[in-house]
Amino acid sequence: MKKWGSLLVAITMLFTIVPTAFGAVRTGWDLKSPRGIATDSSGRIYVTDTGNHRVQVYNRDESLAMTIGESGVPGSDNAHLNTPLAVAVDPSTEEIYVLENYVNRRIQVFSSQGSWLRSLPLGPSPNPAPEAMALDGKGHLFVSDQNYLVYRMNTDGTGYKQIANSPPMTDRPMGIAADSKGNVYITQYFTHTVLVYSYNSAQDTYALTKTLGEKNVPGTDNAHFNKLWGAHVDRSDRLHVVDGGNKRVQVYNSDGSYRMTLTDPTLTNPYQVTTDRDGNVYVSDNYRSILMFDAQGRFVKTLGQNVVPTFDGSQTTLTVAQDSLATDLTTQLSVTDSDSGQTLSWTVTSAPAHGTVSLGLATAASGGSGLAPAGGIRYQPSAGYYGADRFTVAVSDGAGGTASRTIQVTVKRQAAAPTADPASGSVLPDGSVIALSTATAGAAIHATTDGTMPTTASASGTTVAISGAPGETVTVRAIAAGPGLVDSAVADFSYTIAMPMSSNADLQALSLSAGAMNPTFASGTLHYTADVSSDVSSLTVSPSVADAVYATVAVSVYDGAGRLAGGPHVWSGAASSPALPLAEGDNLIEVTVTAQDGSKAVYTVSVRRAAVPTPTPSDKPAEPSAEPTETPKPSETPTPTEEPSPKPTETPRPTPSETPAPTSTPTSGLSMTVNGQPKERLVQTATEQANGQTILVASVDSAKLLAQLAAAGDGAVMVIPAAGEPVDGVSVLLTGDVAQAMGARRAVLDVQAPGGSYALPAAQIDIARLAAELGAGERLSEIALRIQVVPSDAATAELARQAGLRQGFRVAAAPVEFAVTATYGGKTISVDRFSSYVKRGIPLPQGADPAKITTAVVIGKDGTVRHVPTFIEKRGDSHVAIVNSLTNSDYTLIYHPASFGDVAGHWSERAVNDLASRMVVSGADADHYRPDAAVTRAEFAAILVRALGLGPSSAASPFADIDPAAWHAGSVTAAAAYGLVQGDGQGSFGPSRSVTREEALTMLARAMTLAGLDAAGSPAGPDSLAAHRDGGQVSAWAQDAFAAALRHGLVQGSDKGLEPKRPITRAETAALAQRLLVAAGLIDQAGSR
Repeated sequence: MKKWGSLLVAITMLFTIVPTAFGAVRTGWDLKSPRGIATDSSGRIYVTDTGNHRVQVYNRDESLAMTIGESGVPGSDNAHLNTPLAVAVDPSTEEIYVLENYVNRRIQVFSSQGSWLRSLPLGPSPNPAPEAMALDGKGHLFVSDQNYLVYRMNTDGTGYKQIANSPPMTDRPMGIAADSKGNVYITQYFTHTVLVYSYNSAQDTYALTKTLGEKNVPGTDNAHFNKLWGAHVDRSDRLHVVDGGNKRVQVYNSDGSYRMTLTDPTLTNPYQVTTDRDGNVYVSDNYRSILMFDAQGRFVKTLGQNVVPTFDGSQTTLTVAQDSLATDLTTQLSVTDSDSGQTLSWTVTSAPAHGTVSLGLATAASGGSGLAPAGGIRYQPSAGYYGADRFTVAVSDGAGGTASRTIQVTVKRQAAAPTADPASGSVLPDGSVIALSTATAGAAIHATTDGTMPTTASASGTTVAISGAPGETVTVRAIAAGPGLVDSAVADFSYTIAMPMSSNADLQALSLSAGAMNPTFASGTLHYTADVSSDVSSLTVSPSVADAVYATVAVSVYDGAGRLAGGPHVWSGAASSPALPLAEGDNLIEVTVTAQDGSKAVYTVSVRRAAVPTPTPSDKPAEPSAEPTETPKPSETPTPTEEPSPKPTETPRPTPSETPAPTSTPTSGLSMTVNGQPKERLVQTATEQANGQTILVASVDSAKLLAQLAAAGDGAVMVIPAAGEPVDGVSVLLTGDVAQAMGARRAVLDVQAPGGSYALPAAQIDIARLAAELGAGERLSEIALRIQVVPSDAATAELARQAGLRQGFRVAAAPVEFAVTATYGGKTISVDRFSSYVKRGIPLPQGADPAKITTAVVIGKDGTVRHVPTFIEKRGDSHVAIVNSLTNSDYTLIYHPASFGDVAGHWSERAVNDLASRMVVSGADADHYRPDAAVTRAEFAAILVRALGLGPSSAASPFADIDPAAWHAGSVTAAAAYGLVQGDGQGSFGPSRSVTREEALTMLARAMTLAGLDAAGSPAGPDSLAAHRDGGQVSAWAQDAFAAALRHGLVQGSDKGLEPKRPITRAETAALAQRLLVAAGLIDQAGSR
C-alpha cells in the first residue's frame, strides 16, 4: 500500500467533458469570488459568496433555499456579514458556522433555518487573520490563521487549544481539515506541503508526524503539490487537497494511498472542496462557479447554470399515410432539461403547408428527460394530399433557454386494398387458387391463409391456394404494399371448402373372358399378364369399378408393334367390354379408370396369343428359315425348330455378389416405350426396400432391347414410364453390353420416377473405362449397371435444411438422388461425371408457385450446396424444374431471392440479382455488389465455374501461384480441369490480376463449348470485327472468341466500341454469365415465370 511518506508517481485521471448547452445562470447563482463550501445531511450546499458578503444555501436541485446576510452589503451586526471566508455545518445539530475575515474577526452561528444564534470570538491573536475553518462533528471547531497559527475550540467558543504555530510551521496555514480520529491536516501555500498532526486522545495533544509533498519543491506528479489552498476529509476519512497551482484536487484514501485526481478544463482557480453523503465532490472556483464531480472523479457539471432544453434523439423525419388520422409526435418532440423548477413551453414556429399541427396543453415541468407537453403534439395531413411537407416546433424554458426542431414529413400514397377472384363467400374445392389484385400500380400483394395479420414479410404473389376440410371456412387476409407506398388496409376474403369430388379410380375386380390373369387381381396392382391359345382371336374384359356412381372406364388394345387395334371403348358402371381383337404374339390391353375429379388409374394386361402351328411335311422336318420374312421384330419371329437363337432370350442377371436381388415378389412388367411406342416385356419389375423406401427395380431384357434398338435406328429415346407407380423411387438394371450398344446408337434412356426424371444419353456412360477400372475386360455383359432416381435419405434432407438456414434460402422440394453405378465381381464404382450436360426433371410440389422456385442445387456430403443451371417447364397443369448438370448427386429445389441496393436502376440490375439469387455471384456485403468494380482472374474463373454448376476441385492445382488455402483454389483448379482457363505458359495463373474484356471472352468461349453452344463457327479475322470502331484492336488470339460472343448476342459493343483492352467489370461479368446460360438453354430468363 502507498503511504504518506512514500507516495509514488501515479497517472493522473483525466476525464472528457460532455458538452452541455447553457443559457444564463439560474436565480441565486450570481456568485462573486465563492470560497468556502460545505454540505449537510440532506444534501444542501452552502457557499460563502465572499465578494457579495453572504452565504448562499442551495437545495439538491440547485434551487436557492435561503441567503444568510445581505447581498453586496457588508456589516458587523448579526444580520450582515463581511467577506465570509469559510462555512461548516455541524452534523449533529445542523447549526451553520460562518467564518468572517479580519474586519469582524468572528464566527457567526445560525440555525438550520438561517436564524442567528450566537457569535464566537476568534483566538487570542492580537491581529487575527483567519483563513479556513473545519468541524469534526464532536463539538470542536478548527481554525487556521495566517499568523502561523492553527487552533481548536469548542463550538460554544470555549476550550481554546493551540495545535500548531511557528516554529515548526514555516509557512502560513491555508486549508484545514480533521478526520474521525481527530488527526488534523493543514495545507501550506508557499511550501507546497500538507502537515499532518496526529491526535493523542488520551493526552488531548497534537504532534506533527507527517509531511505530504516535498517542502519548497512544487511538482505535477502525485508526490508533489503546487500552491495549496483548501482541505477536506470526507465521511470515509479520505483526504481531499486543493492543489491550486496545478488546478486540481488530489484525493487520498484513509490509509494514505493515492486514490484519484479531479480536474477539468473549466476548473481555473480552485479554492475549497467538500463532499456530500453520496460521495459527490464540490469544488469552489474563485472565478464565480462551483464544479461538481461524481464519486468516481468524473466531472458532472457546473452548478447553477441554466441548462438549455435539447430535443431527445435525432429523428427529424415523419412518414404518414395519405388521409391518415393525426399522428402523435410526443416522443419525437420530447426534450431533456436537467433544470428543475422551470416550465417548458412548446410552440409551432413554422406551420406545415399541407397539414395541421395540434398542441393540447403545450407545457411541462422541467427536470429530466423524455419531457413532452401534457396535451401531446399531433400532425395530420390535408385531405387527399400526398407528397412532402414540413413544420418547425420550438421549446422554451422561460429562462432564456430555447431549442427548435424541423420535422420533414413524407405523406405516402396508400395502396388500394386487394380484391379477390372468386369473390369472398364462394364455395370452392379444396386446393382452389384465389387470384388477388390491387388497383395500385407497382404494389405487391402479401397474404396469409392461417388467420394471422399479413405483413410485407408474408408470402407475396397474385395467387394463393386455399386448403381445408370439407365445409371448413378458410379466410384469406391480404394487403397491398410497395416502394413509396403505405400498406393498404387489410382485406379479408372467406371461402367455404366444397365437398371434394371423388378421386377413387380403383377397380375392385377385373377378369378376362379367356386366359388367366397373373398375378391374381388386386386393386393396388396395376400390371398383369395372360396367355391364350392360338384359337382365341379376341376376348372381352369385365372391370368392376369401386366408385360405381362417378367413375368411367375406357378399354383399348394394342398389338405387338404398339399400334391401336381396338377401342377405346368407354362406359360407366360394371359391364364387359366389346370384343377386343388379339394378334398372334404380344398384345397390350389398357383399362383406364377415370374418377370424378379426373384422377386416373391405368391397369394393363399383357396378353400373349400363341402362334398358329405351322404344318410340316411328313417326310422330314422343315429347315429353319434364315430370318423372319414379315415380322418387323426379329426377337418375336417364331422359329420352326428348337435350335437356340444366336443371342440369349433371357436378360442376364448379375450374380448375388454383384447386385442385391429384390427382396419382394416380382411384379408385372412395365410397358417401356421406344420412340413413344409401348413395348411389352422389355423390362421385368420387382420391388425392394431400402432406407424405409419402396423402390421399383426394372430389369431390362437385353436381347429384346437390343432387337428394339436395331429396329429403332439411331437416336432412339427409351422411356421407363414409372412416374405414376405407387413406389418411392426407381432403379433400372441393364448390362454393360446393352449400354455400349445404346451409346453407339446415340440412344437416350429416360427413367421417369415419381420424384423426378433422368434423361441419360447412353454415350455418357464410358463402358470401356468402367470395364478397365472393374477389371472386366471384354465381359461387358457381366457388368451390372444400375441407374436410379430415388428420394434422398433423411440425413441429406437435413443437410439441405441446415444449409438453407445458414445461407438464407428455403428448400422448396424434397431432395432427389440421381445415381449410376457399375458392378462387377463384387466391386462397385459410381459414374458421377459426364462430358456434357445431362437433363433431369424434378416436379414442383402440388400448388407450388413457379416464381418461388429459384434454382436447383447439388447437396454435397459435407453439407455445402451449389447452383446447377435450372429452368421451369410447364407440362399440362403442372410444372417441372429442368436441371442440367455434369455430375450425379443429390438435388433439391430452393427459393432464394436476392438483390443489392447499389444495382437498383443500374443497367445490370436484372442480371446481377438473378445470378445472386442463383448463388452464382455474391456481393461485397449484404447490400453492395459494386457493379462497376474490376474483376480479377480468380473471381472470373470462380463465377464461370459456379454459373456452369461445376463443383470446386480438391485436386492439386496445375498453377504454382495458386495457394491451396486460398478461397479461389478449388474453383480455379476446376476451371482448369474443364479447360475453361489456361495459365501464362510459365506455370502461373495470376489470380489477382484484373481481366480484360478480350481475356474474359476467351474464357467465355471455352465455357460456350462446354455449355453446348457453337463457339467456333467460321474463323474470325480483323475484317469480321470491322463493324466496330476498335475491332482492329482485338488481339489475334481473341478474335474468334469475340466473334462467337457477338454472333450469339452475348456482347453487342457500344458507342465506345468493343473496348477489348479495358478491364471487365463485375456488372459485365454477371451479364455475360447470365446471357451464356440463357443462350445455351440451361436457364430461363429472369422474370419469365
